[in-house]
Amino acid sequence: MKNIIVPTDFSKKAQYAAEMAFDLAKLMECKVRIVHRKSPDSSSAEALNKIDSIHKIPAGLEKEIMIVEGELMLSLENMIKSEGECIVIMGSQGKTNAEDLNLGSQAQKAVRLLDCPVIVVNSVVDISKFDSIIFASNFNTEAKSSFEIVMFFARLFKSEIHLLTIDAPAFFNLPRIIVRESMRNFKEMAGDVKCHIHDFPDKSVIDGIEHFVQKVGADILTIGTYGKKTSRIFSGSIAEAMIGKIEIPVMTINMKN
Repeated sequence: MKNIIVPTDFSKKAQYAAEMAFDLAKLMECKVRIVHRKSPDSSSAEALNKIDSIHKIPAGLEKEIMIVEGELMLSLENMIKSEGECIVIMGSQGKTNAEDLNLGSQAQKAVRLLDCPVIVVNSVVDISKFDSIIFASNFNTEAKSSFEIVMFFARLFKSEIHLLTIDAPAFFNLPRIIVRESMRNFKEMAGDVKCHIHDFPDKSVIDGIEHFVQKVGADILTIGTYGKKTSRIFSGSIAEAMIGKIEIPVMTINMKN
C-alpha cells in the first residue's frame, strides 16, 4: 500500500480515524494524505490551520495535506485512480449538511463507491492490540481477492482470522456443506496465518455478524463488497449497516470482477 487517505471534517470521529492512520502509516512505512472538503464560505488557509491544530501529525511521518472543493467522493475516486494502492480511513459519522442528509453519510458513500479498502472508525483504535480479525463473506471465488488483503493485514498485525459465514433463512442458495468446504479452502489459502471457521446461525446476516462480533470480541471486521452492485451477497448495503451497529472498525474491500 502506497498511501493512506484520511478525509476529515474535524469531527471527533475524524480525529480517531486520523490517529489510527498515523499509527498504521508508521507500521507500513507509507504516506498519509489528509483531505478536507472546503465549504464555499471558508478559506483554504482556515482549513490548513484547523488541520494543524486538530490533527497532530507525528514528526518524521511522510504526509500531504489537500484542500478540495466540490464532491468529496469524486475527489477521492480521482486520487485513488492516479495513486494506485491506497487505503481510506475515515470516521463513521461527522458533521453533516443538507446534501449529506439527502445522499447518506460520506462513510456509506465511500463503502459503495471507492475501489480500495475503506476502514470506518467509530472510536479510539489501538492497532498494537489487533489480535483478532473477522472476515465475513460468502466465500465464493470472487471473495479471494478480498481475502488476500485481509491476509496482508493479519500478517501485519500478527493477528488470527475468524472466517465467518451466516446461516440465515433464505440467504444462501448453495448447500451448507459446499459453503463449509469453500471456507476450508480459504483456510488453506491463509498458510501460516491462524484461521478459525465459523458457520454462525442467526435470523439475518446483519444480526448474525453483530452477534458474532460481540461473541468473539474481535478487533476489526472485514467484509468483501460489490460496491454499486447492491443486489449481490455481502453487498455494500450490509457493510453500510454494520458501520452504525458495531463499535470496532469496519474494513470493506470492493471485490474485483
